[in-house]
Amino acid sequence: MSRLHFTRSDARSAVIIMLGSFAVLWMWFLLTGAVAPPGQDIERMRLAALRLRAGEGLYINVGDPNFFYTWGPLLGWIWLPLTFLPAAVVDAVWMTICLGSWAASLWPARRSPALLLLGPLTLYGAWVGNVQAPMIAMLVATIRGRWGPVGVGIAASLKLSPILFALVWARNGEWRKVWIAAGVALLLVAPALVNGIDRYPLTLDPQLSLRAVSLPVWIAVTLAASGAVFLSRAGGPRWLSGAVAVIVSRPSLLLYDVGYLLVPLAVLDRGIHRSDPKDPPG
Repeated sequence: MSRLHFTRSDARSAVIIMLGSFAVLWMWFLLTGAVAPPGQDIERMRLAALRLRAGEGLYINVGDPNFFYTWGPLLGWIWLPLTFLPAAVVDAVWMTICLGSWAASLWPARRSPALLLLGPLTLYGAWVGNVQAPMIAMLVATIRGRWGPVGVGIAASLKLSPILFALVWARNGEWRKVWIAAGVALLLVAPALVNGIDRYPLTLDPQLSLRAVSLPVWIAVTLAASGAVFLSRAGGPRWLSGAVAVIVSRPSLLLYDVGYLLVPLAVLDRGIHRSDPKDPPG
């Protein structure tokens, strides 16, 4: 197990992350005119859950890309009981979870001014209420513990690409962890087969993804990044290669996807403060 050492320096870093991130995000809104309202993605999840209540599929082309449901079925089923509660209360709690998760996930970056830039770069995902922030926080919290494979499996069931983190365990010969991650992901994704996955909106804007350049280029770079995991040194560098593979594999890459870099930072941070000699080094 690892111990957290919260110092005054850490407190200052936390304040810098919060204030700096909100300042950068607001400046970006002002300069681009893209003033997205807080919780913009919440309605996508709520509408999907309401479709489940009505006995319809999750993956239905609703005509407006802003309301497409693009995650694994787990999130839709989590939101199903929430549709019976007051929307204002649910929205407030969900936004609190997203912003709190975003703040917690930045803990491994607290000592480096350069890495603190991950704060403003990843804030937008939490701002719009995307599941990205809670998912990254879960990975950061579990990746080096016994629940790491389960965390990767859950993340992969939501956004698929995080399954590439399991390549690190494959390279280390930790096949039990690989099978657990894959098994959890498949188990949680399986309901998509009866929830209209054949109507998944595959034509979504690639945004920053190399898919915008060409499909062969995107596939080739993803394969190269995945292969780099097997050539990297054990420990932090190998997890960093895994994070890069996850990022470049995203079919609709957004700026806040750089948050996956917080996962190898969590590995390094735990390595620095490991107090249990039984904790493995890699």
